[in-house]
Amino acid sequence: MVEGDWTPRTGYLAARELVATPTVTAVLCGNGDVAAGVMRAAREAGRRIPGDLSVAGSTTYPSRPSSPPR
Repeated sequence: MVEGDWTPRTGYLAARELVATPTVTAVLCGNGDVAAGVMRAAREAGRRIPGDLSVAGSTTYPSRPSSPPR
């Protein structure tokens, strides 16, 4: 478990080490903004979502889009 606030930046910073570890295959996030940061870190690390890594956020805010469509 990694603690932080509810922002994409926190998700990104917390996930950089996680996504660099090939045995990590899934990340469950507290909200969609954090999940967006995790997805950014995963893309930068060359991890494919959903192929290499599954990312889920438990809450999203429609007024705050966080990630580009695929």
